[in-house]
Amino acid sequence: MPAYNGNTPYIAIDGVNIGAYWCEANPSVKNSTMDVTAGTGAVHKQMAAGINETAWKVTLAYIVGSVGALLGGLLAPGTLHTLEYGPEGNVSTKPRHVQQIVWSDGGFTQKVVKDKVMFAMSAVGAAAPTVDMFSGGVY
Repeated sequence: MPAYNGNTPYIAIDGVNIGAYWCEANPSVKNSTMDVTAGTGAVHKQMAAGINETAWKVTLAYIVGSVGALLGGLLAPGTLHTLEYGPEGNVSTKPRHVQQIVWSDGGFTQKVVKDKVMFAMSAVGAAAPTVDMFSGGVY
């Protein structure tokens, strides 16, 4: 049986592979359920599926002095971009997620790991995914 390596994720912003800076990605999706309870005699709340919301937290690391263009262009909070993510790489049959996002905030953790500085960025989905790994999307 093949084993998952865990060191081959693919992450790109507007088609620019930022894998060299990648440390961690935490995508999550939640559904805002709706109360649809109606009628007399109801003894339990009845719920229906609502709208999905995708959120991202991406932790990156860089060698001091090497990331200025990346920070200024692709990761500025309040900007709209297309994020592509493959937790097992970008090869055929592996999970794939492609979605427009808006970077909502970012901050440095001031944690230095082997001469690199780490920082985290958060984003929210700006539109429905064009390829949704949470619904079976693959390369």
